[in-house]
Amino acid sequence: MDTLLISLHPVHCQNILAGNKTIELRKRSPRKRSPKAIKPVFFPEFTQILMYETKPTAAIVGKVTPVEILEHTCTEWHKFTSELCLSMYDIEEYLGGRCGYGIKLKDPQKINLVTLPKMKELGINPPQCYRYLSEELVEVLLA
Repeated sequence: MDTLLISLHPVHCQNILAGNKTIELRKRSPRKRSPKAIKPVFFPEFTQILMYETKPTAAIVGKVTPVEILEHTCTEWHKFTSELCLSMYDIEEYLGGRCGYGIKLKDPQKINLVTLPKMKELGINPPQCYRYLSEELVEVLLA
């Protein structure tokens, strides 16, 4: 199964790792959920997310397990401000009135830092949105 790599600002990484932020809001879905699936299936399936924390840290700092992908209008996301650790203003500013996709998260874990130079050595640049990593590459990253 692939691993999803996402870039996050430090405040969002720290809120996820502390268990305060349980939904990560994005403008684009990593992949659509199968409408026929009994339980959410991700395409391609991914069982974990690695979190790259932007500057000043500039490193992969943790991992988290995805539960499901949610899709809501900008207004509907207002019900989730506490899970998002965002204000209504922040949500509106970020989505610009469009629909957004939330990745529900569980089991956040800190990991030994994987620095930007180490990532670049392995041919990995921090993603603008998402990047899928193979099992083999994740094993090397986390070794």
